[in-house]
Formats: sequence, structure tokens, C-alpha cells
Amino acid sequence: MRVIEYGTIESKRIATLPARLKIIFSRLSAVIERAKPDELAIESAFYHKNVQSTLKLGHARGVAMLAGILKDLNILRVKSNAQW
Repeated sequence: MRVIEYGTIESKRIATLPARLKIIFSRLSAVIERAKPDELAIESAFYHKNVQSTLKLGHARGVAMLAGILKDLNILRVKSNAQW
């Protein structure tokens, strides 16, 4: 496995969670379309004292996985401290 592209998708200025999830999905889908990867690596979830933050992270991870699955990508879950 090698890294083709990485980055962040910011959506903090968008008011509602559904709108943020839509932005994450559409921008990640565009990256997948452009880069044409074979696999999509997503960091494993971590647990935080703030339950709301953990739930929102779960929603975002789910949308990211869906973007990859819809493009028939193999989804890899990696530890957040993985060395590339």
C-alpha cells in the first residue's frame, strides 16, 4: 500500500450535521474520482469523553466509507498512529 493523496475536509462553517455530512461525501467522492485509488484507508475510531463528538465522528466515518464502497473500493481501517 502507498499513499496517493491525503488531506482534510473542513465543514465547520456549515450549520447542520446533515449538510456537513453531504459536504464530506461530495468532496471525498470527488477525490476518489480524480485519484482513482484501489483502496480507501480510514482511521479507526477513538473514544472520547464527549459522547456527542464520538457520535459525530462515527457519522463522518460512515459517510466516508459509503463514498468508497459506492466506488467499489476496499476499505481499510488503520490505527490513528499508523506509520506510512
